[in-house]
Amino acid sequence: MFLHSGACQYVLAKSRGSSRFTLTLQYVPCGEGQEYACMHSVTLVVEEDVSRQVTLTREGEVLIGINQATNLPYSDDL
Repeated sequence: MFLHSGACQYVLAKSRGSSRFTLTLQYVPCGEGQEYACMHSVTLVVEEDVSRQVTLTREGEVLIGINQATNLPYSDDL
């Protein structure tokens, strides 16, 4: 936990020289009085294409693009 009370997003890793992937961490207020920031989700975006985005949430949800993935492992048949 961080002693920061707001929602924020950090770039954890990004490919060099091109936009092949970006890995971000999203933090939201938490704690009894919302005085802390806790990691809410980790998102991987490939080729800056939201349809090729994978998000893992703190609650255990897996989102592919903007839709929840119900069957894992996920395959887009490409």
